[in-house]
Amino acid sequence: MTRLQDKVVLITGAAGGLGTAFARAAAREGARLVLTDINPDGVREYADSLDAEVLILGHDVTSRAAWVETIAATKARFSALHGLVHNAGRGTPFQFSEMSDAQWRAMMAVNLDSVFIGTQAALPLLEASGGGSIVNISSVAAMVCTAGMTAYCASKAAVRMLTKALAVEFALIGLPIRVNSVHPAFTRTAMVEEILQASGDPARAERKLSRAIPQKRLGEPAEIAGVVIHLLSDESSFTTGAEHIVDGGLTSM
Repeated sequence: MTRLQDKVVLITGAAGGLGTAFARAAAREGARLVLTDINPDGVREYADSLDAEVLILGHDVTSRAAWVETIAATKARFSALHGLVHNAGRGTPFQFSEMSDAQWRAMMAVNLDSVFIGTQAALPLLEASGGGSIVNISSVAAMVCTAGMTAYCASKAAVRMLTKALAVEFALIGLPIRVNSVHPAFTRTAMVEEILQASGDPARAERKLSRAIPQKRLGEPAEIAGVVIHLLSDESSFTTGAEHIVDGGLTSM
């Protein structure tokens, strides 16, 4: 299990859910890790269990200054960057008619602006390291919509197309950096738990979500992690601008 041997991989939103699964999977494959989160203590809770060299950073992904500091710290520690996983996100449900400007902007800042800012900040180090792979965690909400999730759907759809635009631009100018997106359906994470709790009847809400998926269950973080590891590895060297749907068949209906 050495698909990421000696590669330096930065994962945002690493304190829980998908971020933790990605970190564990990348460590098993030999990566050296930069794990960032607005709550770095959440990363420290499990980092000692990883068989990998790990740099933990507090990181507000909506701040350009924070991104500059994060990339500088990565360079100082590892002198390279080969993989970047834009995983930090939020999915708070809001009824459209009641959504404030601040709520809309906050969703866009975390889910979309962070990918723009972070990619710009990381490009010089990725290029200096000989190229690499950027994986943007989007959602099936980029293709199919859910009531009460207007801002989330819009932000994830934008990430989907930003991914494709960056992939084409980088390839055409000869920049050896691949960019792909991953689109999970409802996966057992804190974000989905928040949605279930907001329904007022979490058990009923989970049954309803599961019925919408042909496999009749929620996804597990490890199932998403397998796709991310493939995209970070050299196995996917001819893959860029692609959207990888991991949804139990939801979007095929």
